[in-house]
Amino acid sequence: MNLVLSLGTAVFGVLFLFLTSFATLILITVFSESHDHEPTDHSISVIIPAYNEENTIERCLESFNNQTRDKYEIIVVDDGSTDNTTSLIKQYDVNLIEANHDGKVAALNKAYDEASNELIVAADADTRVDRTFLDRTTRPFNDPDVGAVSGAVTP
Repeated sequence: MNLVLSLGTAVFGVLFLFLTSFATLILITVFSESHDHEPTDHSISVIIPAYNEENTIERCLESFNNQTRDKYEIIVVDDGSTDNTTSLIKQYDVNLIEANHDGKVAALNKAYDEASNELIVAADADTRVDRTFLDRTTRPFNDPDVGAVSGAVTP
């Protein structure tokens, strides 16, 4: 009985070692063949709908204005804000579209119509991103099979 138990344990150990080595090899292969290591040369439009966002719009625009990437445009649609949002947006070098309060989808559509670049990054007015966000988010587009990318939301 002890011989059968010892033999079973040995077989399990060898099998476990083989499977973990194989899984590691697969992960190394997948990550080494990734197409997203180089920055993309695609042009980017960042579109931001805003309605009564005076408490958040400045941090959003500051984070997008401080990107490591050089060339991109920022389009903000003020969707008929009744607070100080419009005057705050005007302090930044962005394309501001002032609209009636037709809702977020209408504001996004207005921004999309105005966008002139290959890639569009949509963000809410309370979004803050790190300095490398545009480079990291657009790198996957170096792979011609990629059609869309989304980012993780963190507190």
